[in-house]
Amino acid sequence: MILGGGGGYTLRNVARCWCYETAVAVDVELDNKLPYNEYLEYFGPNYTLHSEPRNMANLNKTNDLEKMRIFLLEQISRLQHVPSVQFQTTPPVTLVPDQDEPDREARAKPQIWNGVADESDED
Repeated sequence: MILGGGGGYTLRNVARCWCYETAVAVDVELDNKLPYNEYLEYFGPNYTLHSEPRNMANLNKTNDLEKMRIFLLEQISRLQHVPSVQFQTTPPVTLVPDQDEPDREARAKPQIWNGVADESDED
């Protein structure tokens, strides 16, 4: 399993995010109240796993967002396509019947020429 981060986290939220994501990945439910540990300072100011959302005004202008969207789509369209390799199932291992292998250390008996040419010697 590979977990990849999206980025853009603040120092205070990255610890929460990865703690929670890891727990989800390994199917463990965590309590919101965190036990004391050497990394507890990263979970401040409330020292809980889930932080409370804050009401913030959306100061993004529609025109600016549209310009950013167009710019990003142009950048993506310039990326070179990289073909993927299709996954295929591995065929089952075929068992080869047991055969007596010749002893590689054994030397063949020297043959003495009997004066008659073999079929292979006629060339």
